[in-house]
This record gives sequence, C-alpha cells and structure tokens, in this order.
Amino acid sequence: MNQWQIEKLLVMSCQFNEMNLPNQLYYFSILARMTDLIQRIFKISLNINYILTIVEKLRSEMQK
Repeated sequence: MNQWQIEKLLVMSCQFNEMNLPNQLYYFSILARMTDLIQRIFKISLNINYILTIVEKLRSEMQK
C-alpha cells in the first residue's frame, strides 16, 4: 500500500464511521503499523528469494 491508498482509507473511515476522533486516530495508527509490517515482510521475502537464487547458482557451479 502506498501513502495515497492509506490516506484514501483514512478518509473513507472518517466518512463512514461515526466514531470520535481519538478512535479514528487509534485505528489509523493500527493500519499504519500493519502496512509497515506488510512492507517489512515483503522486503524479507525478496531478500530470501535473492539468497535462494545465489545458493542455487552456487550449487549448480559446484556440480559442474
């Protein structure tokens, strides 16, 4: 999710929910933390794929 999508979600939650402001800020902070976590997991998975690719190349080189 990029910043624009997060802001759009926040605006939608403000429009559709009749909650008070502290609750909206609380839910937005949870959303922001979840987004950060998802991005970190995605980066970790990219790193793991990169490492696996290197290991596979090394293995094929050693078999030659």
